[in-house]
Parts: sequence; structure tokens; C-alpha cells
Amino acid sequence: MTQPQGLIGFERLRRYLPTELADAVVDHNTEHASSRLIEAFVHLTAARYTITTYLPKLLIQQLLQEQLTSPWLRWIEGSLLFADLSSSTALAERLQSLGREGTELVTGFLNHIFDTMIDVMHTHGGDLIAFGGDAMLVLFDGEHHAHI
Repeated sequence: MTQPQGLIGFERLRRYLPTELADAVVDHNTEHASSRLIEAFVHLTAARYTITTYLPKLLIQQLLQEQLTSPWLRWIEGSLLFADLSSSTALAERLQSLGREGTELVTGFLNHIFDTMIDVMHTHGGDLIAFGGDAMLVLFDGEHHAHI
């Protein structure tokens, strides 16, 4: 026996909803079905937003707005910037001898530097592709990417 098309689509969404909410949405005979449907929509919207905060804006645009099925096979023109803070590991090792205070100093130092770098990157239209430890990879695309 085959499922109606709507149920197949719902089964794909079920993994993103709490079980109780997913069950309530599929059972249209309940007294609060419409409010539970709105609750599910809000939950899915919040989940989508949260996921997009961890992805590069170019990928989000291709997946959500252009609805490309394979964004990994698309050529784009742009410039890549790889920035790595030199000597941050040595600094962290030296400051660790201060204990917790040293760790907080290193964390504050790195946060300040990366906050500044990300602000500058956004000002110039950059897209954070990868971030890890004391390094970041940024894509600048658009008409004037090479002049940034």
C-alpha cells in the first residue's frame, strides 16, 4: 500500500520535529491541530535559521533560494583569503602557566581579533567558508572581488 504524497513529505520533515509535535501535526482530528501546525512551522523556521548560521551565505543562497540540488558542482569566480594567526599557539602555551586567568586572556585576545576580522570581512562582502582554531578561510565574490 502506498502513502499519499503529503505523508511522504511529512515523513521527511518528521526528523526535524519533536515526536509529540510531529504526531499532533499528522493527526488532523485533534482539537488543536491548527495551532500545532503553526507551532511546527515556527519550530522548523527556527531550526532552518539556526542551521544557516553555520553555513556560508553562498551555499545557503544556492540551496534555499536557487534550490540547486548539487551546489558542490557549481563554478564561481572569486578570491579566497586564508588567515592564520602566527604565534598564537606559543602565546597560549606561555599564558597557560598563569592557570585559569591565562586561559581567559588567550580566549579574550583571540575573540577580539576574530571579531575585528569578521567585521572587516563582512564590510567588504566576504563570506566565512571555514573557521577553526586560529585560522579562517574567506571567500570574496562578486564583480570587484580581486580588488578587495
